Amino acid sequence: FGGRVLADDNKEIAKYLNSPETPYFEKGKNIYGLFNKGEYIRKNGYVILMEGYMDVLTAHKYGITSAVASLGTAFTDEQAKLLKRYSSNIIISYDMDSAGKNACERASFILKRNGFNVRVVSYSYAKDPDELLNKYGKERYMEELKKSKEIFEFLYDFYSSQYSGDEIIFKKNLIERFKEFFQNITNRVEYSLYMEKLAKYSAIETSVLSEIFSPPKAEYREESV
Repeated sequence: FGGRVLADDNKEIAKYLNSPETPYFEKGKNIYGLFNKGEYIRKNGYVILMEGYMDVLTAHKYGITSAVASLGTAFTDEQAKLLKRYSSNIIISYDMDSAGKNACERASFILKRNGFNVRVVSYSYAKDPDELLNKYGKERYMEELKKSKEIFEFLYDFYSSQYSGDEIIFKKNLIERFKEFFQNITNRVEYSLYMEKLAKYSAIETSVLSEIFSPPKAEYREESV
């Protein structure tokens, strides 16, 4: 069972209420909204990962049948592997508040570790896909999908917004934040391209960044992009 409160004005009530895990159904191994939607995801060539039940229900109501969500849990490797059966292309469409961006960051690491091409929908005039669709309609949401940012661009903007002041400290903090991202890149070509991009953005030589980010060889596996 999974429930969501519809009125957000009572802060004493949990926004989501989920039944505990059982031997018969583990939420972290399943995806909400995926049932009977595999053919649509394959046809569209991508899956849209949302946060909440209402986001997915509203998306499906508007005919956006590639939308899915985790079942009231943080996104997991098992869920990534399940989605990989249908597409290697994923667009994260989470809430764009601080919690949503942090959740997007965590999900992106798991997705990159599992070989996904990841993009992120980013907007400031609605709190979530449910509100955006109901207030502005499907066409506006589809425009946002087209404008979605490649995951590196999203993370660079996200990290940059959290640091200011002295340039040296700013760059030091920025590079530190990117460590985990690079640890989860499993394709050597992608790894090299992202490294070149970070070197360009930060004005730090690639050779220096390589020394900082170089992952253990045992964690590398060759995959096609």
